[in-house]
Amino acid sequence: MKPIELDRELRDLVTTEEVLAYFDFILPLGELGTARPEVEGLCKVSRPRERRSRSTYLSLIFIIDAHDAAMQAQLNGHWGAIDWAACTAPGIDCVLAIPHREPSTGLFLKEVDVYLESDQPPSAEFLRDVLQPALARTARLVPGELTVWDEPAEARPQSAPSETLLGRLRRLTGGS
Repeated sequence: MKPIELDRELRDLVTTEEVLAYFDFILPLGELGTARPEVEGLCKVSRPRERRSRSTYLSLIFIIDAHDAAMQAQLNGHWGAIDWAACTAPGIDCVLAIPHREPSTGLFLKEVDVYLESDQPPSAEFLRDVLQPALARTARLVPGELTVWDEPAEARPQSAPSETLLGRLRRLTGGS
């Protein structure tokens, strides 16, 4: 079996998608005093693509650093218990969780598609004022500042590599 090069896979993925925005988040998991009462993650929001369907959707990928089996199990439990049908707000038609993938090398990945009502554009205001609060309430996470892509990836300067997961992902996606 050929080993997966995570950095290369992420770069390839980013070059084939139209990134609309991303935000970091904190996910409270346990009681205070436990080894990791919360974890940090990054959510990438991809731009809707032209399709034959009349549906407009956003594809969200939640990425969390999870190096051990215990953390993977805890995250599986948390994300598996979420009632995505409860993720409602004006402009959101429905939310569909994509079946879980096998754990990636040290990362927990969860993909969720958010279908928008026909008259709802996927604007920065919608993401910030409607989608982020609905996700925070439903997934019980604390979102950080939303960073919106407003220019092609080729035009953005690359930042210096960072040792943190968020820094590395931001560098790979061309964010600062």
